[in-house]
Amino acid sequence: MKDLPHPWNHYLRDQNELAASRGGSRRGQLLEDRLTLRLETLDQFPTEAELTRAAKSEGRKERARAQLRRAHRDHLASVKTNIRSIEGAYEARERLRVMRAQVSEGEWALLHAVAEGDEYSTLARAGGVSEGSLRVRVLRLRQALQSPLSEPTGCRPRIRRTLVPIAA
Repeated sequence: MKDLPHPWNHYLRDQNELAASRGGSRRGQLLEDRLTLRLETLDQFPTEAELTRAAKSEGRKERARAQLRRAHRDHLASVKTNIRSIEGAYEARERLRVMRAQVSEGEWALLHAVAEGDEYSTLARAGGVSEGSLRVRVLRLRQALQSPLSEPTGCRPRIRRTLVPIAA
């Protein structure tokens, strides 16, 4: 039988190590990350050191994300949400409608884009403004909308409108 090509030898060794390791161990997770990386980068033939470094880096990032989830789990659990009920969904839609009526269409599109996770740099380039001015604009919009929603919606928040509006 012909020998396996070079990258497959490393993959086979890691697969055997993973099979022999305890489930859920840190070493097992590192091996799984390395195997995944080997399969994703098979055509590039990474070296052993590159794979180990990348797997450790991904493991470190995942541990940091897990630590954040643990740190904020209690906070998220304590937030009272009633969105699961029909009344809660109606109330949430009504609050969004009131908030949307308080700002212009361009401002709403900007807030919506930020809420969806678009990067400020991308939004700033699209609007032809600096990233800093865009951040200030979003901050002012948020501050204006933090006023109690029970106030009459006839008065619009005071927001400086000299900035170029972001296209929706």
